[in-house]
Amino acid sequence: MKATKFSHVTVRIRELILGVLALSATGSLSSAAVMTLTGDTAHTTPDQLEGGGRTRADALNALLNDDFDGVGYNPANPTANAPNQDIQTTPDQEQAFNGNGQLPMTMAYTFSASNNLSFHLYTREINYHPEGTGDHVRDDGWIADFYNGDWTTVVASVPFSGPDGDDAVLNEHPIATITPLAGITADRLILHSGPNGAANNSGYTALVELRGNGIEIPEPMGLPFIAAASLMAIRRRRKAA
Repeated sequence: MKATKFSHVTVRIRELILGVLALSATGSLSSAAVMTLTGDTAHTTPDQLEGGGRTRADALNALLNDDFDGVGYNPANPTANAPNQDIQTTPDQEQAFNGNGQLPMTMAYTFSASNNLSFHLYTREINYHPEGTGDHVRDDGWIADFYNGDWTTVVASVPFSGPDGDDAVLNEHPIATITPLAGITADRLILHSGPNGAANNSGYTALVELRGNGIEIPEPMGLPFIAAASLMAIRRRRKAA
């Protein structure tokens, strides 16, 4: 009878450990949140204003620093608040990543390993040209490549284009939503124009802001503690037996 109780406890402890491991692997111990993005200069091409004191890191950070008119970015409703950046002066331009005509044009960011990912990329359309030409197509023909653990293997590749804006609105910020395949875990991405320069992408895109959301995969920090507690419980049961 005592042996039966001991076996039952052992099975329950094993189930607990396996359950925690499964939750840790899927990120289910956390909830979706806005992620902290960090620019990676090694996998990023120069922007138009690089030099003269402006670094590549500055260009990458320019996509992360807007306060959305003091209201903040709303991941549940990303079009509710728009970035407040204009493009009338050079300091305005320095608040964006401005393509220099190089193709492919790339921007790279890292973040904590997460799943259930979604990203919102705000572009900038000056609208000097008729619909379907000029600035309207500068944010078309993009690809988001996601990686996990290294920059070698692409775990998901998502093509996207910025929606066309309204010709009546100056300095509009159309938003592109980038959502990789369900179940994908990644910790870095590269945004790039088509490898040969997509048909409508001139390489002069002005990108304003980037925000990412996901469920962070927790580090298994608590697993050694759980294992130790389980062993102690087993020993106590053995003594009781």
